[in-house]
Amino acid sequence: MLRLQEVLLWIKSVVEECGENITTEQLKDYVWKTLNSGKKEFDDALHHRPCGCPPLHPW
Repeated sequence: MLRLQEVLLWIKSVVEECGENITTEQLKDYVWKTLNSGKKEFDDALHHRPCGCPPLHPW
């Protein structure tokens, strides 16, 4: 699946679980839930940046 499609599906899952009026805290919790889920595509997205920028995480 293309990365853009993965992102759109992830955003859809955020809205489905948290609603359209999500708070910053809810979004932060959902992001951590996603990262801790162990799904490989999320880990790959953090390690692969097509722009050549450094990874998104500090570790």
